[in-house]
This record gives sequence, structure tokens and C-alpha cells, in this order.
Amino acid sequence: MNHIIIFIKNPQLGKVKTRLAATMGDEKALEIYHKLLGVTKKTVAQVDAKYHLFYSDFIDREDDWDNDIFVKYVQQGEDLGARMSHAFHTVFSSTDHTEINKVTIIGSDCAELIPAILNMAFTILKDADV
Repeated sequence: MNHIIIFIKNPQLGKVKTRLAATMGDEKALEIYHKLLGVTKKTVAQVDAKYHLFYSDFIDREDDWDNDIFVKYVQQGEDLGARMSHAFHTVFSSTDHTEINKVTIIGSDCAELIPAILNMAFTILKDADV
């Protein structure tokens, strides 16, 4: 099975899309981020994979990400590279390696992301035998 790691920021007023918020306001920035989260969730749901959701600050079991579908964690590390490394390590160490084909990582705010791109990533990783 393929695995998708999804990095998200906890959607909190004043803490997401801060560059947009500087011109549009915190409320509008939060609204946009919620829409982007919805796009991400809809996109990954169309890809045959196991989903690992890594929150920026805390795990929210009451949000729109189904607890039975998305395995939830908190990001750990001093910078983005360390957080990504930790996420990969977490997924590989928490799953039987015979059950893992390939793992990819995405953010949560790319409206252009489509299932075909994720499927292509898995194909490329498989062909590269990485």
C-alpha cells in the first residue's frame, strides 16, 4: 500500500495564511485555508493510499478529517526539514515494511494538486525503486 503524509497547520484565526491575512484580514485568510484543506482532503481521498495527517500544533479529533481514515500525529522538529524527516520516520516505523510500497508528503494548501499528480509520484518512485 502507498502512503500519503499530509502536513497541515491547525486552522486557527491569525495563525494561517498570514501573508494573505496582512491584506485580507485574519477571518478571510482562515476561510481560504479551510477551503484549501477541503480541496486537499477531496484530492487525497481519490488516491488509493493510507493517509497520515500531521498537525502543526495539536491533534484535533473533532475536525473534518475522519479519525477512521486519517492516522493523526503532531509534527515534531525545529524546522521543516526536521519535521518532514520525523514524519517519514514515524510512518516507516509504525507500519509493517512489507505493507509499504512508497510514501509521499504533501502540504495542505496547493489548490492545483490533483489525484493524477499523486499517482504519478507513486509510479515514479516505484520505477526508480527508491
